[in-house]
Amino acid sequence: MAKSPDQTSELLRCAEVVERELRRLEEFSRSARNVRLSSEKNLARAARGLQQALEQQERLAQELRALGQAMGGMQARQEAAMTPLHARALELQSRMTRHGEHMQRFAALGSKAKEVVAALVETSAAGVDAHGAAGASLLLDADQRIRDLVEEVHAMSEAAKADDFPEIAKEAHSLEQRLRAARDRLSELARAKAIGES
Repeated sequence: MAKSPDQTSELLRCAEVVERELRRLEEFSRSARNVRLSSEKNLARAARGLQQALEQQERLAQELRALGQAMGGMQARQEAAMTPLHARALELQSRMTRHGEHMQRFAALGSKAKEVVAALVETSAAGVDAHGAAGASLLLDADQRIRDLVEEVHAMSEAAKADDFPEIAKEAHSLEQRLRAARDRLSELARAKAIGES
């Protein structure tokens, strides 16, 4: 929030007046203390100086109150600026936690995808060598694992999108596409195996 010129000038005006009134009080104080109390004239002069210092003290007290009010206005502005930051800090903390959860979930799905792809490679090799029902069963099992993982990754991508984390959603979508491509290759392998056995 930018400072209002009126608020700034009021604070500066009050501070300048307080400084001026304080200097005058110091002058009256010095003057009253420096008068030699040795004659009627000097006694009267010292009494006037003391009276002026007391009156000056009252003027200074009024100006200090005005400065205090101006400072209170500045403090209110400070609080007005800080109060929304508390809510923002809580929002930031919540978003960071949610982001961390998405990242952990994505990392777990990435590890799971590596395992499934490694298993798919083994299954592909075993499926080509296996005949009949055993080979078909291996391929169907691998297909089901990839299909389940694609659904998990898709759900994760949608959740990241819904939580407004587009980069995570994009990475998850990319992983989903790679898994779908692997599944397509598996389907081609299964069709080739079926054709070869017929």
